[in-house]
Amino acid sequence: DIAARSGDGIPEAERLRGLPAEGVRELLHGSADDAAAAVYEWIRREKGVELRWTQLEASHAMGRGEIVNMAAGEGKSWLFLVDAARQAVLPGVGAVQVLTTRENLADREFIEYTKVLGSLGYDVHRIDPDKPPPLPAEGRPTIYVGTQQEVGFTWLRTGLVPGQDGTTMPRISVGVDEIDEALMYSNPQYILSEGVAGAAPQEVAAQVRDAAGFL
Repeated sequence: DIAARSGDGIPEAERLRGLPAEGVRELLHGSADDAAAAVYEWIRREKGVELRWTQLEASHAMGRGEIVNMAAGEGKSWLFLVDAARQAVLPGVGAVQVLTTRENLADREFIEYTKVLGSLGYDVHRIDPDKPPPLPAEGRPTIYVGTQQEVGFTWLRTGLVPGQDGTTMPRISVGVDEIDEALMYSNPQYILSEGVAGAAPQEVAAQVRDAAGFL
């Protein structure tokens, strides 16, 4: 389908590879195939990368809510970008979160998403529990990039997750990288300890001293 959109039978001015940026943006809001073609073409223009069919098929699967297993080197990072870009323009979706298991990976993806999708009309924000990112702007597809831990602590500190405004209940689409580690093998319990700046109560201090003396 994507190749045919630039085929010889299409008038040159209407070919996918020749569409102006505004034409690609409009294509994003068409059918699911239109959106896939638009993201594919934009990545090709911005990064010189032509996505493989396996990446696009995995994107379709993620769009259906399925879990995808990809080996190292198969281009998983591009898959999450394509999925986030497609999800963010769906009717009824208020925002997208892309979550990784490492802060350095989130930092890297935030930079890449900003470079590739910023010029296509997307707002990309890095999740920071200490300085929660802004809410989605009207008419702007919005992606929040961070770790599951950063989302957890944002909720503990504000009562909201990135993309929520506290008055409405927007649908937030979430893509989780390394989902087995994130949801099964890591500790997903997050605690705000608000008393660490003060001295412990005497009964607690006594227990600690007794344990230290015993050991």
